[in-house]
Amino acid sequence: MKSIGTDIKAEYSQSLLRFSTTKKMIHATPLAFGEGDTKSRVKNVLNYKRPKFWMVLITALLCVVAIFCLVSNPAGTTIQNPYVQEYVVGATGILGSVDTEEYTEISEDFVIGADKYGRAVFKDPHKAFATFETLYADTIELIKSENDLKPFSHKNYEMYKVYGIQMGYNEGDPEMLARCVFVSRFLDIYENSFDKTVPNTSYVEPTVEVKDTEPFISKVANGTVSATLENEDLAKQIVMNSLAISAAFEGVDIDTLDNYYHIHYLIAEDSTRKDYYAFLLDGRPVLQFGKDGRYVRLNDELYDELVKSFQQDTIKDDTWGITLSTVDVTPKGLTIAYTQKDGAPTGDLQTGSHYWVEKYQTNKWVSLMHLPQEHDIAWTSEAWRIPTDDTVEWKVDWQWIYGKLSKGSYRIGKSITDFRKTGDYDEKVYYAVFEIE
Repeated sequence: MKSIGTDIKAEYSQSLLRFSTTKKMIHATPLAFGEGDTKSRVKNVLNYKRPKFWMVLITALLCVVAIFCLVSNPAGTTIQNPYVQEYVVGATGILGSVDTEEYTEISEDFVIGADKYGRAVFKDPHKAFATFETLYADTIELIKSENDLKPFSHKNYEMYKVYGIQMGYNEGDPEMLARCVFVSRFLDIYENSFDKTVPNTSYVEPTVEVKDTEPFISKVANGTVSATLENEDLAKQIVMNSLAISAAFEGVDIDTLDNYYHIHYLIAEDSTRKDYYAFLLDGRPVLQFGKDGRYVRLNDELYDELVKSFQQDTIKDDTWGITLSTVDVTPKGLTIAYTQKDGAPTGDLQTGSHYWVEKYQTNKWVSLMHLPQEHDIAWTSEAWRIPTDDTVEWKVDWQWIYGKLSKGSYRIGKSITDFRKTGDYDEKVYYAVFEIE
């Protein structure tokens, strides 16, 4: 009535009557005009009065307040894990080793505390995110344009976290590349405030005093240490990743395993190390907490890194006669061929569905990060046999896990086992190099 004026009340009322008394029609829903209550409709029209100015003003103010509340705390950004304690690296219950001073040197809004699980979180994540968007607007735009991403927001940042760290390995301005990596690191901490999953912090692992010279990781085959590796960073990544997993299962008798990796993780405050055991169980990597403890699923990428750390980039003096090659290469996938010839394996050569892709950047091979997934990545556990003196092919479509690959030099990695019986096998990593034009 406000828009059409009060001088046509009579005509409008007559229209309502005509709509309510017209010839019968079939309708799936009631008429918008309310055919069943025409009398009330006409009365409402005749009684219409222009609202007072003060009512309009109050309504407008209420709308402004509502908009301000929604903007200051957008829908879908309710803090699940607020800051409840200080974040002190190495303190009991604190996870990870975030350099908090690095963040506060960039902005006072980036102050970091810890949630009730001991994870690093921003004390005011909403303020931190707003400041981050301003300070790193150019970097965010670069990641967006280089990877054809949707606009950045608090609801759409997962892909920026993935591609930020990947761009950090590209060639270019070192300062800008470092900023790209920081984008991923910032978003990783920001995400903790809204993560509804509960990390596992209930394990009490057995501790054993050891000499400082004991290696961090040992490879054990048939009850004998066959190789050692002093890689504290890898040991820490494996342990910290596994502590964040809540589902744990009854452990196995480590002494009955023919092959496993013994990880000694140093506890800085009391100079002791805790023992962890990584091995394949039904074709899937797991990590057990102590010889008598429980085990959790181990991240596939970390297990691959563990296996590769004990091997050369290429197999020299290979006694299995395995060669990997690729055909039909596209940015979306390829066909990988396994050829076995002139080798002397002691059992059946087998491989599984799992693979990984690395890109050659700045004179080294760098593993590609997985795209965000709704659930944890789980590879099927069947064993594919590689016949003697023959070639078999397998098609790989990596769009679901890596997306489309950009131009560059890559290699695909596969773990192959010489299987004799359950728990009795040897394992090697093979690669096939390919180019994306």
